[in-house]
Formats: sequence, structure tokens, C-alpha cells
Amino acid sequence: MYLLAFGVAVAGALSWLYGWHYWPFFFGMGLLVPVIIAFVWWFFARLSDKARDANEMRRWHAAGLEHREALSLRYRQLVSRNPYGGLEMKSWTKELDRFRASTGIAGAPDRIALFDAELTERVRGWAEDADATSAGGRFSSADPYEYERWCASQLARCGWKAEATRSSGDQGVDVVAVKNGIKVALQCKLHSSAVGNKAIQEVHAAAAFIDATHAAVVAPTDYTRAARQLAGKLNVLLLHHAQLAGLERMLAGADHAEQPSSNA
Repeated sequence: MYLLAFGVAVAGALSWLYGWHYWPFFFGMGLLVPVIIAFVWWFFARLSDKARDANEMRRWHAAGLEHREALSLRYRQLVSRNPYGGLEMKSWTKELDRFRASTGIAGAPDRIALFDAELTERVRGWAEDADATSAGGRFSSADPYEYERWCASQLARCGWKAEATRSSGDQGVDVVAVKNGIKVALQCKLHSSAVGNKAIQEVHAAAAFIDATHAAVVAPTDYTRAARQLAGKLNVLLLHHAQLAGLERMLAGADHAEQPSSNA
């Protein structure tokens, strides 16, 4: 508005100096020049905003890449298919909120929605790539006993002497794995919901019964907050089966794998 008023004033001054018969020309220029200036200012402001937004998005995705392992693990634990073949994403959406809060990512709702969608696609790709390159591939059966045998086979591929125990008389141990003087008692829970305290209590007692050096629970899903608290107290490892390949490193303390606490 000020630019237009300034343009009209300049046009009037020029018309007075050079003659009023030039008034239409000066008046037209007085209106056009401010419009051009305003457009140029708006154009470069938009370029600046886009550059700033792009840099911000790159920083956000860099934070995602930094936490790739933890995000991939949580995606595997929290995302499942419902009976109709659709993906259940509610728990994962909450996890994205926690991730952003923990890493200081904040912005306009539309920017956050775009970032969440892009990050979810990246994390899904990371999880699928890991499954594709895993020696044992992805477990797809619904048979819990088959899951126990599959977990044992994953450990065997990594040099463990591992075997699934019989379904009865196992004292709460599904798989016993031995390597380099380490003996691990594992319970394998093929659950579709978060695993609770009972599995932690059982495997802890069973590990003592068979003189195991360590106890662990393995599941394709998440663990409840109470289960994580109890596991921390009893020194029981809570694993996703994708972590079995790194079990020896985790037990040796060389790989401090991220196990984010759950809000479940």
C-alpha cells in the first residue's frame, strides 16, 4: 500500500515537472513499478523460505538416520497387519511423537505430517532391507513352536549351539543357546500384542534352574512398560528376533543396543 502511494506521488511530481500531458504514462509507471518491486520481494522471500524448509527437513532426516537401528527395531515391534491386511500404525504414530520430542524436532503441522510420512517410508525400507539380507529372512508362520525352532536356527547361523526344548517339561525355557562359555535361556513369544511380566518372571526362574548365565525373551512385538521395568531389575534381556544376530555382542557389552522404553 505504501509502495503504491509512493508511486502515485512520484508520478504526480514527474507530471508536474515534465507536463501534465505525460500524466497517463507517469501514473501507469507509478503503479507498475511498485507492483514489480513487491513481486520481486515476494519471489525471493519464497525462495528463501523454501531453502530454509529444505535445510530443516534435511536436519530432521539426519536425526532419523542417526537413530536408524532404534527406529527400525521399534517399527518391527509396533507395526503389524490386521485381519484385513491393513497396517496397524497407531502405536508407531505415538512412537514418532516420542522420537520428535526426544530429538527436538518441531514445526508447523503440515511440515511435521510430511516428515512423519517420509520418515515412515524410510524406516519401512530399512526394516525390509534388513529382512532381505538376513540369513534367516522374515518369520511368517503363526505356529509358536515353529517360532521357537526358527529363533534357534537364527542363533545357530551365528555360531551358537542352540536348540528348541520340548513343549513340555522345559521349565519355562523355549531355546537354550551356548557359545564360548555363555549359556542363554530364552523364551520365544509369538505375540501380536505387547509381552507382559509373566514371560520375564518365567525365564528368569528357568535360567536359574538350568544354570544359564543369561536370560532373554524374544518376540516380534513390543514389551509393556511394567515388563521392561521388571526385566531391568532382574537383568533379563528383551529382544526382537532381528537382534538375535547380535546377541553375543550385546551380552559382551560391545554393542549397547538401543532398547527404547515403551509407553504401553
